[in-house]
Amino acid sequence: MSEKKKVLIVGSGLAAYGACLALIKRNDVEIDLCDIGLKKPYKGQPEVSLPNAKDHNSSFYAYGLNDNRWNINLISKRMCSSHAYGGFSKVWSGSFLRPRDEDLTDWPADSIPSDEDYRSIIRTIKVSYQPDELNEVFPISGKIMHKEPQKKIYLGKSRIALNIHKKRGESRTATPFDTSIIFSEWIKKGFINYYGDTRLINVKKVEQFLEAHMEVSGKKKIIKYEKIFIGAGCINTTAIVDRSLYKFGTREYSIKLVPHLVQGLIKLSFSKSNNNHLFNAEDNYGFPTYFLEHRNKSTGYFWSHTQIGQINDFVFRKIFSKKLEFMFPLISKMISIFNFSLTVFNSNLRKDSKMKISISKSKGIITQSILINEEEYKCDNKMYLTTKLALLSKFLKLRLIPIPFSFLISKIFLKNSLGVWHFGGTLPMKKNSKIKTCCNSSGELLGQKGLFIIDTSSFPSIPGSTIGLLTMANAYRIAKKAIV
Repeated sequence: MSEKKKVLIVGSGLAAYGACLALIKRNDVEIDLCDIGLKKPYKGQPEVSLPNAKDHNSSFYAYGLNDNRWNINLISKRMCSSHAYGGFSKVWSGSFLRPRDEDLTDWPADSIPSDEDYRSIIRTIKVSYQPDELNEVFPISGKIMHKEPQKKIYLGKSRIALNIHKKRGESRTATPFDTSIIFSEWIKKGFINYYGDTRLINVKKVEQFLEAHMEVSGKKKIIKYEKIFIGAGCINTTAIVDRSLYKFGTREYSIKLVPHLVQGLIKLSFSKSNNNHLFNAEDNYGFPTYFLEHRNKSTGYFWSHTQIGQINDFVFRKIFSKKLEFMFPLISKMISIFNFSLTVFNSNLRKDSKMKISISKSKGIITQSILINEEEYKCDNKMYLTTKLALLSKFLKLRLIPIPFSFLISKIFLKNSLGVWHFGGTLPMKKNSKIKTCCNSSGELLGQKGLFIIDTSSFPSIPGSTIGLLTMANAYRIAKKAIV
C-alpha cells in the first residue's frame, strides 16, 4: 500500500471546513490542521471586544496579528481578529446564500465553484429557511438556473446555517453553525490531527516537499508536507505568504473591500409574522428575519444583499456601560418598535485599499510591519436611495419604513469596520498572471508550488452577498482538485 500524502490546513474557520470536507474521506491523505487555538487570554492580552457581533460561543478578543508575543507590528484603524477552533472570535451570523455566478466578476471561469461544490457543502449543514420567491434566483439546493432573473428585487425569509444537537433523552436543539463542533467530531474520529497554540511562520520549498516552519506552544518546529492550504484569514494569510516569499523589503497589496449600508426601520405592524421562529432553538440569536436581494443601475447591476431583522440586544449591552445597565429593560421596550437593515454591495463599487508589508532586521531581531491604509466609506446617495426604495417596494409584506438619515447610526454600531464588510483579494486568482503573489485558477500560489490559498485572500472580487457558503465551496473546490 502506498504511503499517505501528508497535507497541512492552516486555520479552522469556514475555509478550513470546506478543505477538510474535501479530503477527510480520502484514504490516501493524512490531514494536519493547525491554528492559534487559544482557549483563554494569554498573559497581558488586551481585553478589547468587538461590539458588532453575535453573542454566541465567542469571546470576541482580537488576536492573531495583534498578538504582542510575536515580532509583528500591525497598524490599522480596524480591529483584526482570528477565527479559531479554540474558542476565540468565532464571529459569524450564520446567514447562508449562494451568490450568482455573474457577480463573481474578474474570477477566471474555471475558478468559480460548481453546483456540485456548493451541494457538497450544503448536504453537510442544516439550513433553516422557508420556500419563497428567493428560491427562483438563489435556491438553497445549491443549483442555480443560469437564466436571466425576471425581477430586480426578491424578498424571502432568511437562510441560516445551523448545528443540530441531540443528546440522549433530549429534543433536538439548533444553534448557529460553528466549525468547532464539527472539528471536534473529526478529531475524535481520527479524521484530522489537530495542533492548537500553533503559529505558521513561513513555508519553504525543499526538493519535492514544503517545509512548514511553525511555532508550537512557544517552540520552533519544522514539518514536511506535500501540500499546504492556508485559510487563516485575509490579513494573517497574506502576512504568512509575504514571509514565505520574501526575506526583507517592502511590498504593497491591494485589498478588496465590500461596502455596506445600515439603516434603521420603524415597524407599522406588530404581528407575529415579523418574528423569526424558523427553527427550534432556545434563543434566536438576533438572526435576520428577511433577506432582500436587489440590483439596478445604481448597484452596477450587481446583486446587493440586505438582511432585515431586530436590533441585536448584545450590541446595546456592549454600548451601554455597567452603570447604565438598569436602563436596559426600558431601552429594550423602546427598540422593539424598530428593525434595522444591513445592505452589502459588490466590491467593485468600492475603491481598493492598500496594505504595505515590510520585513526588516534590527539588532538581530527580524520584524514584520503591516500598515493598512483604509479610508472610511461614505455610501453613494444613489445606492442609499435605491436601497430605501427596494425596502419600500416590499412594504405590504415587511410593514417597515426606513428612518431618514438613520445610516448615521451605523457609525456608532460599526465604527470598527470603517463602513465596509469583508476583506479579501490580496492574493487573487488570475488567468495567465506572472505575479508570484497571485494564485492560478486552482488556488495555487504562483510563487510557491504546492501552497494553496483557500480563504478570501484568493477572491478576485467579493460579491454583494453572504460569503460563508462561497468561502466553503471555493475551499472545497481547491482541495478536491489539489490532490491527484
